[in-house]
Amino acid sequence: MSDVKLPFGKYKGKRLARVPVDYLRWCLGAFRNLDDALRRAIEAEIARRGEEPGPDESEAGPGQTAQEKPAKTEVGVASPLGMSLLASVRMIYRNLALAYYPDRGGSPDAMRALNDFHEQVQELLTRTFKEL
Repeated sequence: MSDVKLPFGKYKGKRLARVPVDYLRWCLGAFRNLDDALRRAIEAEIARRGEEPGPDESEAGPGQTAQEKPAKTEVGVASPLGMSLLASVRMIYRNLALAYYPDRGGSPDAMRALNDFHEQVQELLTRTFKEL
């Protein structure tokens, strides 16, 4: 079993063996500039499971055909980059919220400011990456 972990996306930090094969196939098609070692590890994991890498799915997500248009998510962002940025912002917000939460010794004013900032950044990213 491979100890390689996915360095991005929905399954960031997960071993390739724990990532669904549809997602691995999608990564191969969607990310042309994957690190060679990661690309080989993904291909090896797909082969280990007895599956073929599959057709080019660069425009489609896991479980979609290339002809299907990616559906908008609940936040209105269809771009993988936009989703990745939203996830990163969410992670940063959670870490800061733990540090500044009033019940944990933080300032209520700092928490209010953090909440306002987080809301505005989410709105900006949603507007920026919204599928037209």
